[in-house]
Amino acid sequence: MPFDWFSLPRPIVGLSAMDGVTDAAMRQLTKEVSCPTFLVTEFTSADGLVHGVEKLLRDFYFTPGDHPLIAQLFGADPDKFYTATLIACFLGF
Repeated sequence: MPFDWFSLPRPIVGLSAMDGVTDAAMRQLTKEVSCPTFLVTEFTSADGLVHGVEKLLRDFYFTPGDHPLIAQLFGADPDKFYTATLIACFLGF
């Protein structure tokens, strides 16, 4: 679900992603306790997503109330980034 940075309410407050910490439960708790403008997933391996590592899909679990939500990917191969981006889009990012 795309969003426009310029249309976000000011001040923009976001949740900084921390690997191993900012999972779906943490994002849900953050939404309940504070009012971030957007949320961010943990860094997720583009290579792992492309090669079908199913446990990485847990990093991308979200509920409709989590939007706007940014999926973070890391890797070195532009082709795998492209494919991982398609996967993220298919999942609703």
